[in-house]
Amino acid sequence: MKTLFSLLIFVIVLLPLYSEQNRNQKSFYMKPKAILLSSDVMLGDIINGKNKEDLLLFKGQKGPIFLSPEDLKFRLSALSDKNLDPSFGNQLSEMEINGTGTLIVPLTKEWTAKTLEDSLLNFLIKEIQLDHENFKIYKEGKPILLPETGVTFAWRKFGKSIHAGKRIFPLDVFFEDKPIYSTPVSFLIEEKKEAWFTKREIDTKEIIQEYDVERRKFFTSDNHTEY
Repeated sequence: MKTLFSLLIFVIVLLPLYSEQNRNQKSFYMKPKAILLSSDVMLGDIINGKNKEDLLLFKGQKGPIFLSPEDLKFRLSALSDKNLDPSFGNQLSEMEINGTGTLIVPLTKEWTAKTLEDSLLNFLIKEIQLDHENFKIYKEGKPILLPETGVTFAWRKFGKSIHAGKRIFPLDVFFEDKPIYSTPVSFLIEEKKEAWFTKREIDTKEIIQEYDVERRKFFTSDNHTEY
């Protein structure tokens, strides 16, 4: 009688809980977007789930790619066919994929400071008719990583003037004419100024003569001092 009662408890209470847990372990949701710092795309990079499979989906992916649930199922099916372990293939075939798909954005190419400086300078010359003879631009901060292929880049527009000092310019990345990623890039901007300088050391009691000074041009990031 006790055995029958225990079996009844298992069927009514524990079995549904086990089934639900087992279903959740095989059900995954695709992330809307995956920003990666590698060209290797793992299954765990694009799905949400407690048991993420450490499975290589793509190797050497250097540009954005959109993966729908159907695309992912097809990819998993292809991988299971290549694997010699039957349990591996069965495990993949039983996975339930949910979501609308994942936009994979691999950041694999490092832009040099010179490339960023030249790119921004050309943008400013075109956008606000910047006189490049009167300004110098220096990239600051950590290196910038961006997709290597299949994308276009554009500096975000701002006002019609610029001044010396530190400033952040957002760089937008477009895939199929749609913005998919943006990164802030920090720059130090120096502007050409003019000021009077003494040609020699002047004593505190000495009267400065016209021949003791000269007007010089120089670049500075100081935007607050009047020259």
